Amino acid sequence: MADEWEWLRDLPPSGELPELIRAATASPALNLGVQVIGSNIVGDDVAEVAAP
Repeated sequence: MADEWEWLRDLPPSGELPELIRAATASPALNLGVQVIGSNIVGDDVAEVAAP
């Protein structure tokens, strides 16, 4: 069973995201929304409504 999960060892650390994912989009509203949802500024209830 352990051999099934060996591929997980080859994954990069979660802090190393590809540039495509780290780059901002062309939409300022979307960029702001993602930053607010990803921060601790709003509660889970607001994040749930904003990012269904």
